[in-house]
Amino acid sequence: MRELERRYHDSEDGRGAAALTDQVFAASKILLRGLAEAGARDGDEALALALVEDDGALVFTGVLSALLRALASLFAEDRGLTVGRPSLRALFDELSRDADERPDAMARRFGAWPRALELLRGILDARAEPGPASPMVGPLRTRALELLEGAAGRRPPSISDRVVYLALARLLTRDGQRRSYRELDVEQLGGVFESLIGYRVVRSPAGQLEIRPGLERRRSGSHYTPRALSEPIVARTLEPALRGLGEAPSGEQLLSLKICDPAMGSGAFLLAACRALAGHVARAWAREGGAEGESARRAVATRRVAQRCLYGVDKNPLAVDLARLSLWLEARATQRPARYLARALRRGDSLVGLQLPQLLAVDWRPPSGDDEAGGEVGTRAAIEALLARARRAREQLLDKTCLSGRGGARGRSRAEAEAEAEALLERARLVADAVVGTFFAHSTRARRRVALDRLRVVVAGWLGAGDDAPAPAELAAARAEARAREPFHWPLEFPDVFLDSRSRGLDVIVGNPPFAGKNALLAVGGRVYLDWLKAAHPGSHGNADYAAHFLRRAATLLAGRGSFGFITTNTICQGDTRDTGLKPLVATGGVIYAATRTREWPGVAAVSVAVVHVAFGRAASWVTARWLDGARVSVINSRLRPKPERADPRRLRANAGRSFQGCILLGSGFIVSPAERERLIARDPHNAARLLPYIGGEEVNSSPTQSHRRYVIHFGELSLEEARRWPELLEWVEERVRPARRVQKDALGRRCWWRFLRPRKALYEALEGRERCLVNARVAKHLIFSFQPVTRVFSDQLYVYPISDYANFATLQSRVHEVWARLLSSSMRNAGIRYTPTDCFATFPFPETARSCPKERSLAQAGEALYRARAAYMIETGRGLTQTYNLLKDPARTEPRLQRLRALHEAMDRAVVAAYGWSEVQVPPWTEPSDAGERAARQRFEDEVTDRLFTLNDERFAAEQRDDVWGSE
Repeated sequence: MRELERRYHDSEDGRGAAALTDQVFAASKILLRGLAEAGARDGDEALALALVEDDGALVFTGVLSALLRALASLFAEDRGLTVGRPSLRALFDELSRDADERPDAMARRFGAWPRALELLRGILDARAEPGPASPMVGPLRTRALELLEGAAGRRPPSISDRVVYLALARLLTRDGQRRSYRELDVEQLGGVFESLIGYRVVRSPAGQLEIRPGLERRRSGSHYTPRALSEPIVARTLEPALRGLGEAPSGEQLLSLKICDPAMGSGAFLLAACRALAGHVARAWAREGGAEGESARRAVATRRVAQRCLYGVDKNPLAVDLARLSLWLEARATQRPARYLARALRRGDSLVGLQLPQLLAVDWRPPSGDDEAGGEVGTRAAIEALLARARRAREQLLDKTCLSGRGGARGRSRAEAEAEAEALLERARLVADAVVGTFFAHSTRARRRVALDRLRVVVAGWLGAGDDAPAPAELAAARAEARAREPFHWPLEFPDVFLDSRSRGLDVIVGNPPFAGKNALLAVGGRVYLDWLKAAHPGSHGNADYAAHFLRRAATLLAGRGSFGFITTNTICQGDTRDTGLKPLVATGGVIYAATRTREWPGVAAVSVAVVHVAFGRAASWVTARWLDGARVSVINSRLRPKPERADPRRLRANAGRSFQGCILLGSGFIVSPAERERLIARDPHNAARLLPYIGGEEVNSSPTQSHRRYVIHFGELSLEEARRWPELLEWVEERVRPARRVQKDALGRRCWWRFLRPRKALYEALEGRERCLVNARVAKHLIFSFQPVTRVFSDQLYVYPISDYANFATLQSRVHEVWARLLSSSMRNAGIRYTPTDCFATFPFPETARSCPKERSLAQAGEALYRARAAYMIETGRGLTQTYNLLKDPARTEPRLQRLRALHEAMDRAVVAAYGWSEVQVPPWTEPSDAGERAARQRFEDEVTDRLFTLNDERFAAEQRDDVWGSE
């Protein structure tokens, strides 16, 4: 994968993608200025209205749509798909001559724009039968595009010839030379779209129109998937399906495969799948003795694959159109109408909609066990009959002996059969939409169930009234609620895959689904959308990344017999995201047969990703090898480790009462500076008893001595009457804390406003009799433990442990514990690790060593040696823990004192490994890996340690449970 990334950076694909985006962006500015000038010249109010609609995004969508049409035309022209037709290049040549001969007149002439519009409408207008001509003459003619074309009796805006010339010049020239689109990948057309989507148009204070990024701008190109990524992922995902067809599958067997991208964007993965499968089909035809030459076989195979094998869904209508166009260009389907792609590349939300069992049960809940045949019997039978009739009508479409072109002796016309099938599917679609709408119309489970029960009665009556019965108002209202969510009911939208008897369902799913955390999901879809995802995928978590739900949906679409391959977030194997996605898939028989745990995205996007391939059922039985990070392994578990699947760790009774969060103040007014403390004590020395040192994670990690810089007014558990013994401090808190406490939801916080919200009495009871304790920051770049005096008030940004010995420090500071913690905590790109004691500490199986035994002494000595050397280094250099560990982990820093600290860390790690009795586990170098060998050594260490800790946790938990049983007896 790294070699592919390097090749991408060095390729024309990598350099050309960014250059093409810049050219289109420059052309969009020119066209926008021309549009503004035309609006003023024409007195057209449509532009002014559009500017205030949707935050100016509508205007930029129109401009981008026109330019993408132009790019599509240029791609087609340079591939010889428009021979004998007018071209944009010819128009540009003519305008270039005018610019040379009559430059001043171009700003006063307006004939080029209408001609350009005609070219954009008709240049791809190749049709073999009546119907929509090209992918760009269909849904791309949105209201946004009408701003540039004119519509509803409006003439096109009077954009000058000079503007058209300058915009085309940006597209047709590069560095002073004519640009050819022949050698560019079709993917780059979608790359331009995905880089520029999310801009908006605003009017500056000076009255000029400007293009600015909106909240959803993604100009970084993070969603543009280059061929260097898509093609090897597609190849790996296809492996099980191809192997299942035997050593030498026929062309017809290969063309029976169904491949889908459920979040296709502009179609990068579908293009890769088209090329890959077409290559296999062409080779099969060669084996079968096809008379055509290799090039002709490949061309025909590409068209057949595009027509028969590829499916895709996306919520963005412009992306859908671009995917259709990209495949149209790749297939060079000059004699094919657009609808042969439109039927399989559709708009909708892949995750919102009903599967067939849900539709039959008129329920949004996925079936399980006895629910498989859920729903009212009569309604279920009516829907089954409806779908059976639709299936028969569709099968007639495939049987040429049953249909004639225009009716007649052989039976109905194709149009009649198609219309009947669609009408029947539309009735089923109305029911499915209504079910979805009922869910989204209500915010509680109880109200949804009541509404669904009422809907079932309405559906039963409507279906029983015959085909001609009008839809009840209740169904129409529920559908309206659903359509705003763009539901996609897979069996109804792709009936040839999921309903027709000749189909086996989807065989392969591949793509790059969107990543989004909980807050981003809530911002876009609201709480009810998150509720839907959790209902659709039982056992899922609200905190899981959006991408995990695409894994779950893929598993249902494959119906337990295919494979998927996704680029996904590199947290897919961690925490709630793993619990929602990979864990349940593996638990139900899914086999992870290839994965790349983390890779930086090629190009400029600052994002790390993972790649995961999972096979199910028959496809899993066809897997002959498993690959993790490019190395062959025997097994891959849901944590993407080359070890067997292990049970999730359980909390151990031995660790109970040994970890605490610091105090939650709920009021910054409790905090005082050193100078303020001195003034308060000067007024009344009695105040010193309640002005205590206060320290948080930032001070612990930044101060060379881990010293505090603040104090806090702490009344502990005192009553208000008792607190009045410190009137000045109580007055301070009353002025600075009580106003905010009055509006708090927490009743105790409102009532006891002079106290911390959570004073952590249990923590300080656990610290009694100790002089020091161990702490670490809740969120930090590095996982670092250090000792603190117990006399300080610890902030809620610290975790505190009643541990004062060096042996336990050594264990917690070792990489054995860090591997465990990073696996079970949530990692953050910029902040490092968000440590969670309930997951990391409470479950961690410490080494069992007797007090003062040789292993325990060795552990304590190693911990003390590191701790003292680290403290001395920080004091001598004036660096805090974070700065120190930044240097320690940098392999380029080779100062002797740093080398000494690294050696002490490695010695401590070896002592910890020895305390567990794992002498065969090799401790890797302590710095960040600087080459492939060091990366492999670290990975082996982490994989082995993790697996042993899981096993040990399970053994310890079982032993504690046995002790409980024996104790009760």
